[in-house]
Amino acid sequence: MKKILTLRLLLGTLIILTGLSCEETPVYEELTTSTDGVQLYIAKADRVHTLKTFSLEEMEPLEHDTIALNVGYGGLGLPASPIDVNFKINNEVIDSLNLARQINGEKEYVPFPEDAYDFSTTNVSIEKGEAYSNFTHFTYYPEKFEMDKNYLLAVEIESPSGYAINPDRKILLFEVQEVIIPEPEPKYYEKDSWEVIDLSSEEAGGEGPTNGYASAIIDGNIETFWHSCWSSCTAEGSSYPHHITIDMKEELEVSGLGFAQRQSGTRGIELIEIQVSNDNVEWRSLGDFNLQDITALQLIEFEELQSFKYLKIIVKSGYNDGGAAFTALGEVSPYILE
Repeated sequence: MKKILTLRLLLGTLIILTGLSCEETPVYEELTTSTDGVQLYIAKADRVHTLKTFSLEEMEPLEHDTIALNVGYGGLGLPASPIDVNFKINNEVIDSLNLARQINGEKEYVPFPEDAYDFSTTNVSIEKGEAYSNFTHFTYYPEKFEMDKNYLLAVEIESPSGYAINPDRKILLFEVQEVIIPEPEPKYYEKDSWEVIDLSSEEAGGEGPTNGYASAIIDGNIETFWHSCWSSCTAEGSSYPHHITIDMKEELEVSGLGFAQRQSGTRGIELIEIQVSNDNVEWRSLGDFNLQDITALQLIEFEELQSFKYLKIIVKSGYNDGGAAFTALGEVSPYILE
């Protein structure tokens, strides 16, 4: 009985092993020399790759970077022998894309500078039984690109072995976009502690408890306003030029001044002179400037960064001043560009 049982166990084991040895290799793993239905493709050719070349934070080119590229085997089974594939540059693609950009009014592409990139090799191989080739390493050098141009590099593959190339994934596009440096934004200084320490004219009381006074131009509210004297005025207070001197309490770096005319749109300032000082004794003029007769904030940017503690606004003429040098101002706001 024991012999029969042992024989049956051995026979069962033999059947199992025979069955395992007869399992067929899956079709997708079979080695084949056929090129029918096989297409090679660049593994990353599914989109345009935009390369970063410039740091807006550091305001300088980035370090060089490297991208690994390889080629895929698209077909039933796997190659029974190595397949050689070459990478090459196709500049005709740029001409074709530029036709469309011309129609759309877009800035045209130019080819990558020859010294702006390199490949570790332009020849790769999909080895026997593999679905992908070895890698080539594409390196680009940001300092070689000019900031005001759009660049394009079209990398194409070809097969000396006679394999077809997937038409949708045969070309890999690298793009470097024009670097547009955003305009710096003005940062306005807080004026809570500032004082008007000298003036030639203000309307004290005639415009209400707040308006009319020179302090209104540094109260942070463009709805309030300074007005030149129009009641009980001295000859100096009712004629040009008018001036207001502001103590900013500390020396500040200033890129320019923001001006808001009186928001009612009347008695606007036309011509001003800006003077600055660090000691309220020695003054330097930054020049004469024209303001528009509008209620929107107007920026006067200095030719170069200025550093000062005291600011003097000298009003030389105004709009609709009634022929009596009547003029007004809503707010003046020093700022630094960031």
